[in-house]
Amino acid sequence: MDPLNIAALPKELKAAYIKARGSHVAFEVSRNKLIEAILNDLKTCDDEARKSELKALLIQIKSEGDYDPMPIEDAIKLAMADWKSLKDEARLDLRGVFRRRALVPFVLFPRHVAAHHGRDDLLSIYQNLRQAHEAFVFGAPFAALALMRSIMEVVLRDHYGAPGDDLPLHERINNSRRLLPHGANAAALHRLRMIANAVLHLGTERNEALPRFEPIQLEKEILSFLRVLRALIEGAPSKTSMALRPGQ
Repeated sequence: MDPLNIAALPKELKAAYIKARGSHVAFEVSRNKLIEAILNDLKTCDDEARKSELKALLIQIKSEGDYDPMPIEDAIKLAMADWKSLKDEARLDLRGVFRRRALVPFVLFPRHVAAHHGRDDLLSIYQNLRQAHEAFVFGAPFAALALMRSIMEVVLRDHYGAPGDDLPLHERINNSRRLLPHGANAAALHRLRMIANAVLHLGTERNEALPRFEPIQLEKEILSFLRVLRALIEGAPSKTSMALRPGQ
């Protein structure tokens, strides 16, 4: 490998390299001093048992020193090459990952909603919501939309009085209209449904009302839908409150 150009390294990496190199040099100096001290003791020692122990220790120290780890320069070059591959080939957007992770809204499940779903179930609303968050964070917006649509349908079915496996999602939304919280009104849910359907069925041309999102616009839209889902889950009515509402 070509010599490492330390001056070209970022400030933090350059400082880490200097620190690691200093530690390595200090270790070698200490090791050589220890070997020299043992050799001096062997010259003046008359106790055979003591000599035997010192020789065994010397062999152990030298054998450990024979291990030749990868030079720091080479390790840094390999790490930089791997990082370049992640950015250029895998298209990892690390800054985007951290930014989106900070934007994901925290969802507080009401007790009556939590009691209906098991946290440890392989297929559960918790797992789907977590994976929807992860899909958004790691830059898979279409996967996030598909999972968010599924979550919306389950919450409407189980907590908003819209049961029935064969009931279309648009009917679930309309049937739950009177119970929906302000932050997850019918218009917002229908928008999530239409955009998710367009993604799932590859049918944007069948609905001209759907916008053609640029990446940053799509990110903002998904973030808006995540807030809608939070409002839908946190505002889910209990059976008691549903019974008290007129017209239900």
